[in-house]
Amino acid sequence: ALAVYDTVSPPSPLMRFMPRTPPGRDRVNPVTLMGGSTWNHPQTPESCDRYCEEAVFVDAYYPDNPDAMVRDFVAAFRREIGADPVLSDAQAFDTARMLREVLNSGPKERDQLREVMLKLPAVKGVTGTLKFADNGEAIKELFVLTIDDRTIQLWNQRSPEG
Repeated sequence: ALAVYDTVSPPSPLMRFMPRTPPGRDRVNPVTLMGGSTWNHPQTPESCDRYCEEAVFVDAYYPDNPDAMVRDFVAAFRREIGADPVLSDAQAFDTARMLREVLNSGPKERDQLREVMLKLPAVKGVTGTLKFADNGEAIKELFVLTIDDRTIQLWNQRSPEG
């Protein structure tokens, strides 16, 4: 659909030609595509060809994160399970780590467990940093990702000059 409507992503090294200018327009305005977590899939860059270069999207887990905690988790998971971990595996790992820490502090009842969890400082895990608001809602940072050189990578915000 992007090709049919002459929609292009910002110029990138992969664009070997300038798209044709749509009838009645003097130029093509590049757009930055934005998406959700379903774009964090190895087939995305292949499926959308050059049209998704520099697209920006979010996800709660990024297994190729260079962070040592994530690298160690992915390596151990592959070694033990024989497969790559997905979001639910990473969330289960972070939840178990957090619960172990909370239970070691000694709550005996459900209300005590809730109070201890609400007072926890932000906890860093393989899915990023997690904290709970006073009302019990999870405050979770998401990973901002992009497609660069036909690979999914962590996004580094660029200055307005480029």
